[in-house]
Amino acid sequence: MKSKVAIVRIKEKADEAEIEGAVSQAIQMLGGPEQFCRNTEVVFVKPNWGEPSKRGQPTFPVVYETLKIFSHYGCKVWIGEDPAVVVQEKTIYKAHRAHELAEKTKSTLVSLRNGPHRMVEVPNAYYFKNLEISNYALDAQLVVSVAKMKVVNITDVSLSLKNMKGVIPPPWKQKLHCEGLNQGIVDINRVVRPGLAVIDGIAVEQGNTGIMQPVGIIMASNDCVAADSVCTRILGLDPQKVDHIVLAEKAGLGTTNISKMTILGEKLEDLVGKYTFPAPANPLELIAKSKGKIRLIQGNPCSSCLNELGYALKNFQDRLEDFDDLTILVGGKAKIPKGVKNLILMGKCLEKVKDEGLYVPGCPPTSFRPAKTGSLTDALKTILKAAGIKK
Repeated sequence: MKSKVAIVRIKEKADEAEIEGAVSQAIQMLGGPEQFCRNTEVVFVKPNWGEPSKRGQPTFPVVYETLKIFSHYGCKVWIGEDPAVVVQEKTIYKAHRAHELAEKTKSTLVSLRNGPHRMVEVPNAYYFKNLEISNYALDAQLVVSVAKMKVVNITDVSLSLKNMKGVIPPPWKQKLHCEGLNQGIVDINRVVRPGLAVIDGIAVEQGNTGIMQPVGIIMASNDCVAADSVCTRILGLDPQKVDHIVLAEKAGLGTTNISKMTILGEKLEDLVGKYTFPAPANPLELIAKSKGKIRLIQGNPCSSCLNELGYALKNFQDRLEDFDDLTILVGGKAKIPKGVKNLILMGKCLEKVKDEGLYVPGCPPTSFRPAKTGSLTDALKTILKAAGIKK
């Protein structure tokens, strides 16, 4: 089947009926639900839900319409999520009206965090030869990735491929971040293989500033790699420089080649180059540029802490070599090494050792707009000041 990407334009302040109509139109452009499954099969819909205070979540009507389409078609529909943030599942489900969604669409709300998982072998794995994955994602005949269009640190973008990280339990998410995030994203998709991507690009947050920029599109595709590469271009980035997208194409999960796609609806040339977002700030790359002056010790951190660290370090990107033997700990299992000169302890997970260094509270600690307790940026300024360097 040739890769198809359907793009529907929509106003930033469109009402729920308009958003639902755009989702329906995009899926119908691909041939409707019958192109993806039989009406007797089980469909698992995986939204990208996170911390309730964040605005980078798929809008309610996008998830609702996706569920409704397959439920009305006759499928048994499951919906579930397990976010990377340290929040109880019931809090996430309440914030995103999950029970209402399930009731209205006659779908079944399932627990990815507390429900059954099983260990599976990853064929031709890049890094993780075995992964623990939710039975709901493994047992459904069709997996639908409902993502929000995002620019993020570490992976540059968060779209339909990265969204599937929610099907593994929290310890495995942390393992991915510490050992092989980009490879791990692809290894998950090798096993789960979502057959449909639905991406909400109505408004996109500019980094973690809280500022939402109207983009005004709903996208659907039968190829997650194609969908993510098209979104990446629209966001002003190069998909060939996004590691997990490149690795997914090499793994045979889809294509980034526009000439091998059928673009339906809006013309891509009318969207590419129209939007500008702040460049992602990868903390690992920034630390590498310090040439050994900054060391990061990870103890199974969540992505939120690493994201904030990236934004904070970006404020000092021209002075990274000015730091004097700085060690940054992130994640609850991080151990303080002996003989450290300057130490920053990040987040609530390390509150137990807060007196051992410069502690920045929060879950996650903020990179800017500090509360009375200070921010990561403040902590880095303090380290530089102690070294006699003004920033």
